[in-house]
Amino acid sequence: MELTENTSQSEPIMHHHIHFFNQGRDGDTSVVRKDVRSKPGKRGRFDAADLPGVVNLSFSPSETAVVPTKGRAMDHIGFEIANLEEFCKSLEAKRQ
Repeated sequence: MELTENTSQSEPIMHHHIHFFNQGRDGDTSVVRKDVRSKPGKRGRFDAADLPGVVNLSFSPSETAVVPTKGRAMDHIGFEIANLEEFCKSLEAKRQ
């Protein structure tokens, strides 16, 4: 987790980005773009997905083997989703 100061932001605390390192995938954001209707883009040199209310999800390949993070790092994130039941049904329909 990285904390930075931005004196021009409108809220006292804001999310900037989460960076995912994926083994064997070259920064592939296709699952995130398809499933949560994010906007594909770049954050610097990184493939990225922008979500409403979230500045950025960034993706890049891992140079080393990816190992479980439980007990030593933030190992999950969550997002608030309006109409959760409808959203889950749309995900299920896409997977069929």
